[in-house]
Amino acid sequence: MKALWISGWVACCALLSFAGTALGQSVPMDPQVVKVSEPIPASEFSYTSSLNREFPIHVFPANSTAGSPPVPAIVMFHGGSWRTGTPRQFYRQASVWNRLGVTVLLPVYAVTETHGSTPHQSIEDAFRAWQAIHQNAVALGIDPMAIAAGGGSAGGHLAAALATLTPPDFIADHHRPSALVLFNPVIDNSPEGYGADRLGDQWRSYSPLHNIGPAHPPTLIMLGSRDALIPVETGERYCAEVRASSRCELIIYPDATHGWFNDPGFIETLRDSTRFIAETLSLEPIEFAEPAGGDVSQPRLRSEDLAPAAE
Repeated sequence: MKALWISGWVACCALLSFAGTALGQSVPMDPQVVKVSEPIPASEFSYTSSLNREFPIHVFPANSTAGSPPVPAIVMFHGGSWRTGTPRQFYRQASVWNRLGVTVLLPVYAVTETHGSTPHQSIEDAFRAWQAIHQNAVALGIDPMAIAAGGGSAGGHLAAALATLTPPDFIADHHRPSALVLFNPVIDNSPEGYGADRLGDQWRSYSPLHNIGPAHPPTLIMLGSRDALIPVETGERYCAEVRASSRCELIIYPDATHGWFNDPGFIETLRDSTRFIAETLSLEPIEFAEPAGGDVSQPRLRSEDLAPAAE
C-alpha cells in the first residue's frame, strides 16, 4: 500500500465526533448535529492517477473492534462537473456511515480547474482508484466483495461508470460495485443529457444509461423534482433498465434543485442513503433522533421503482 498513514489523534477525534455515540447505536443520532459537524478522515493512502501523479484517497474507517472480520466499504466520488470539487463534500455522510460498520473511502481525482484534465481522465481515475482500493483491501480491513460506490452529480457518474462501462485496458480483474448510492447523478451523457459536448463523438461509451447490463448492482437514485440538469425522466429510465435484473429505488424530493443534498436537503438524503446502505449491505440500521421542531418533511417515494425485478 502506498503512503498509508494513520494519526492516532485524528482517528480519536473522528470516532468521538458525536459525543461518544460512535461506540454504539443505543443513542439516536441527531442529524442536525451531523449537518453542522466538521469530521476529518483518520488516514489516507495514494494511487497513481491518469496524470501519472500520486492522488490521495481519504479513509474514514468503520467503527469496529480489533480483530473483527473484514467490513463492507463504500467509495464516494465528489461532484463538480469533472471541473472542480473536493472529497470534503462527503465527510459528514462518511462519519455517519462508519456507525453502520462501513469504511468510507473518498478519492481525489483529476478535475479541469485544478489539474487541467478532461472528463475522460476523471473517469480513468475512478477506475484507477477503485483498483487500488481492491488491491489494498486486506490492509484496509475491508471485504473486497462488499464494496459499494456512490457520488454526487459528476461523482455519481463516476460511480455508475464503475457498474456499467468497460474498464480501461490496463485494469485487470475489475469488480463491479456491490451497490450504488447516487445523489442527482449524471447518468445520461447523450446530447439530450449532460456532458456530450465534452465527451465527444464517443459519448455513448461513457454514458451509464446507455451501457446498463444484466449484472447491475442494487441502486438508489435521489433526484429533485426541479433539477434542471438531471430530469426525473432520466432517473425513471435508468431504474426501468436496472429493474430488469436488480433493485432500483428512485426518490424524488419535491421542488428540490440540482445539488440540493449538500445543504437544504442534507438531512433527508442522509436518512434515505443511510437506510439504503444498511439494507443492501445487511447491516443494523441507525436510529436517527426526531427533529425538535416538528416532523421531518417526507419525500415523494415512487413505489413503482422500489420493487425488485420479478423472479
